[in-house]
Amino acid sequence: MRQRPSVPLGSPNLVDLVRGGKVDLLINTVSRDKQIELVAAQIRRASAELPIPCLTSLDIANAPLLALRSRRDSLPCVTIDEHVAA
Repeated sequence: MRQRPSVPLGSPNLVDLVRGGKVDLLINTVSRDKQIELVAAQIRRASAELPIPCLTSLDIANAPLLALRSRRDSLPCVTIDEHVAA
């Protein structure tokens, strides 16, 4: 039987913070290290159970920042359909 690593010891750890409602948005990117990926899966699962948005790539994480920045700078923010129709 293969043993799964748990979230690193110590409290509060990231899973504790997610389950405790202390996290509003999670950015959890991929790692090539299998041990780290197994722990990351536990973190993603905790966020999905609550549900807390979990962005899994920096490109995806950048999209809401661009949208917020466009609102701040008074640039129009349109849907894809509106953009295609223009």
